[in-house]
Amino acid sequence: MNIRVKRWAQVVAVSAMVALVATAGYMGFRAKRTYSLLRDWQAQIRHVINGHETIGEAPAARTFEASYLEAVFGGEPELLNQLRGLIAKGIAEDPTINMGEVSAMAVTYTKSPEGKIEDVAVHVLGGFEIGRRRPAMNHDGFFAAQIDHNLWNSGNTLLGLLGRDMIVFADPKVSHLHDEILEATLSGDILPLVGLMTNRTLYFTAVFPDPKRIMPAQLRTHIQTCIFKGSLSRTHGNYDALFLARDTKSAGFALSIVNDLRLAAMLAMKTHFDGVVHKTPWGDHVSTWWAYEMANMIGSSDLKADQNIISVKTSFERPMVNANLKAIERMGRDMAAMRLIRDDRLDPRLADAQLKSQKPLHYWNDAHQWGPDWPIPPVETNGLSAAPAPTQQK
Repeated sequence: MNIRVKRWAQVVAVSAMVALVATAGYMGFRAKRTYSLLRDWQAQIRHVINGHETIGEAPAARTFEASYLEAVFGGEPELLNQLRGLIAKGIAEDPTINMGEVSAMAVTYTKSPEGKIEDVAVHVLGGFEIGRRRPAMNHDGFFAAQIDHNLWNSGNTLLGLLGRDMIVFADPKVSHLHDEILEATLSGDILPLVGLMTNRTLYFTAVFPDPKRIMPAQLRTHIQTCIFKGSLSRTHGNYDALFLARDTKSAGFALSIVNDLRLAAMLAMKTHFDGVVHKTPWGDHVSTWWAYEMANMIGSSDLKADQNIISVKTSFERPMVNANLKAIERMGRDMAAMRLIRDDRLDPRLADAQLKSQKPLHYWNDAHQWGPDWPIPPVETNGLSAAPAPTQQK
């Protein structure tokens, strides 16, 4: 009897060890795969930037086809009808648009309290005028030396990959409003954008019809189109990322990689950026509030695959809305400085002074406040500015 017990104990112990080794090996494989993918991805983006290429372009004639628009926006019939009308009007006014290439198409709109879609604008980025220069940050530019290299790289990637031209399809009144908000945003002033969100929710859909040039080699043959949807209001927001794979097998492979990237991003926010709650004698303390909010947003995201579509859905509250707006402000200030240096050929120090800010290095505009309560404060303050929480500054 004792011999049998010993044998069973040995079998259980060996089985547990085999399972443990197998699990460790599998996790090690996934960690190595994620590291290789991130390294290859970074190299691919650098290659595209240095080669002055875009994210990837599709013929404008194909992107503006009724069938393509229906495939992307068919869930909102009222929005689809308005889009068709605006794009048809724009092409009728300038037929050469159809001869261009589209790297990204972003649609923004708001909804009335009754649910009516209003203020529809279509922002199309790509190449439409031969020989026009695409905006990009110089590798030796002023802000490249003043801010964290990773943040500068992010701004440069956005500028360099989305195309050299932008066309807006919208009604004249809406187009004028968007031009004002866009100009203010690109100058580092996000308050007009915040004002647009005062009594309404801003909805957006961004389509990247052919993103293969910035896809890592592991996903290049699997992901064909990327669609990002979402909304922002003064109290909450949500994102819904859709990746269209070649087939169900490709979707399963891409799902596992996207899941690993999600876990890696959440781990980075909690460790490298210190986005965690610290227990102290005087209470809980969050060192890096935006990393804490982002880690929570990533951790609560819902990831799944349905046939050949991978979906990542997440939602967040006001502090994360502010983190998004601050990121837009950061990019706008950087772009404003680079435009002054490039277009007006100013000395970087003069360009910096022209931003008219009393903040350190003139980096933020004077209205800027750090922390999760600016530019949108808690509801009870009823204003556009509020003091940041004292334990959440960094």
